[in-house]
Amino acid sequence: MFRRITEARDFLVKHVGGKRLVEAEMAFSDLIKSIDKVLREKTTTALNEQCYDVVALILYRLPDLSGVFNLVTPPQNYDNAVDSVKELVRGHIQQMRVTVESNWSEKKYRALQESMTDLKTMEQYFKGYPDVYDTSWSNGIVEKVN
Repeated sequence: MFRRITEARDFLVKHVGGKRLVEAEMAFSDLIKSIDKVLREKTTTALNEQCYDVVALILYRLPDLSGVFNLVTPPQNYDNAVDSVKELVRGHIQQMRVTVESNWSEKKYRALQESMTDLKTMEQYFKGYPDVYDTSWSNGIVEKVN
């Protein structure tokens, strides 16, 4: 995506000048400035729908966006965008942790099984992101429940 945006910008710089170039760059600015919001919305939707493959893809592709945020004036804060997405994921995992512990203590075994399955699925997709998912917690709760 970044490559296509920079190619389009380079084309405009080469072939369009003056006021028209500024107007053309503004179209890209609106799109780029909305990336942070769109990432949060897509992440939240995917988490709520338990589409962890989509969330893992977003986490994987975040580094590709680092240069895009500098294409607008003033530059957007890439680190804030990344942190907000990761915080959403961490919050969802924390919520699942509370659900698992609550189901265990209340002896709601069917709900516990569903929560454990969800936790294992999250582990499968997020274990490559230690700043988002701590595998030691899930291993401990699985051993405790078994």
